[in-house]
Amino acid sequence: MITASNPLGFLALFLVVIVTAPLIAWFVIASQLRAASVVKKWAARGGYRILRMQRKIFSGPFYGNPIYAAMWRLTVQDNRGQVRHLWAGSRGTLPTWQFCLPSEVDVKWDDDGPTDTCERNVG
Repeated sequence: MITASNPLGFLALFLVVIVTAPLIAWFVIASQLRAASVVKKWAARGGYRILRMQRKIFSGPFYGNPIYAAMWRLTVQDNRGQVRHLWAGSRGTLPTWQFCLPSEVDVKWDDDGPTDTCERNVG
C-alpha cells in the first residue's frame, strides 16, 4: 500500500510512471508518423501528388471507428493534372497487436472516383 509512511511505495510508483510515460509517448508518436507515411506511400503508388494533407481528429467518414489510427483530409493531383479531394483513414491489421501500427489505407473520394478503396500492406 502506498502511504506517506511507506517511502518505498512512493518510489515504486515514481519509477513506474517514469518508465511508462515515455513508452506511451513514443508509441503514440510512432503510430502517427507511421500513419502519415502509409498515406503518402498510398498516394505515390496510385500516381497522386499530395497538394495538401491535414490530420483530422473528430471528423470524416471514418470517425468513430476505433480501428483507424489516423484520419486525413487530402487534396491530390493525378497524372493528368486533375485536382481531387478525399478522406483517408490509416489502420492496422486486426486481430494482431500490429493494429496499432498502421499498414493499410481506406479512402473515400469526394467526387465521382471510386467510393472506397483499400491499399494493403503499403507500409
